[in-house]
Amino acid sequence: MPADNQTTTQINIADEQRNAGRDFNEYHIRYFNDPKVLMLSLPEEKLDQLSIESGNNFLYRFKRDFSPNIRKKVIVFKQQYHWTEREVKNLLATGGISVNRRTEEVKLYQERYSYIFGLIVMGVMTVYYMLFILLISSATNVVAWKQTLAQLTVAGICAGTLWVFNWMLISPYRLLQRSKAAPLRN
Repeated sequence: MPADNQTTTQINIADEQRNAGRDFNEYHIRYFNDPKVLMLSLPEEKLDQLSIESGNNFLYRFKRDFSPNIRKKVIVFKQQYHWTEREVKNLLATGGISVNRRTEEVKLYQERYSYIFGLIVMGVMTVYYMLFILLISSATNVVAWKQTLAQLTVAGICAGTLWVFNWMLISPYRLLQRSKAAPLRN
């Protein structure tokens, strides 16, 4: 078959699908209803605007479903304090951003009581688990590997418990304090 020396021109009007060399299909972005594709392709300012308008995108980004007024207030906090999506999601999950659905009030939790309570609980839990590990190590007539396994198990449970308390009580307050949203310590 003779070679065709003509050049081929492809035009994408972006209103419909085109087949580019029959290797893959390319679609215009407005055909996607999947928030994953939008989150990967749009800049953050447009994502914030889209999250205010669409509850599905807000739900996908922050794992919460709110009315448009509440969504707008949460996005304003996000932009005001330059938080990431993960930080906003954690603050919503742990109560750092408190939302009242009836009055549509959104405010930051600025009390230090949970922070102080978290430090006290973490201290008490650490002492409790350390005493438990010392109790295991003082046992006699025990095979060494079983004793070591028990100590490592208790240490793992202690680390997991401390991580949960840090995530729920300490980390949100430190984030609010770092972004100047919570009052500083005197």
